Amino acid sequence: MALLYIRGVVVPQPPIPSIILQGHHRNKVSDANKQLIIQKYTENLKPKQILPLIRPPIKRKTLVNIINRYKRTNHIIQQPRTGRKRKLTEEIIQEICKTQDEANHITLLEHVGKINSNHNINIHKSSIHSALKRQKYSTKRLYSNPERRYEDETYVSRLL
Repeated sequence: MALLYIRGVVVPQPPIPSIILQGHHRNKVSDANKQLIIQKYTENLKPKQILPLIRPPIKRKTLVNIINRYKRTNHIIQQPRTGRKRKLTEEIIQEICKTQDEANHITLLEHVGKINSNHNINIHKSSIHSALKRQKYSTKRLYSNPERRYEDETYVSRLL
């Protein structure tokens, strides 16, 4: 137990709970340990008998979960999790960027129509905007200044 000095008085400092030190993360069990757990399980050892053999120690529930996953899927390591498939593939994003390079006057809605007709997918204009933004493209239109702005007639009319 550590000692803490407060205003000249020695006060024993309470220990820090282990939950704070560990943080919130999953118990990482190495693939070698998982292999050992399954090997001992196939040798008909019970989870209670396998626990002392595993270093660093793990919880019994974790060991039982590894065994149950092996029974269910016949795999030791976790399979990659699947998620929602992206509508905008790299090919489509490159097509959008190419179109933007060739003609930057095309609006986002025109991009939507073009993608819908070429690739037969429904996509919102905000998805295209995000894709262009990730590629460092600006969706602002570029306008040329009218020529008459800098002519002598324009200055005279402004002064009057």
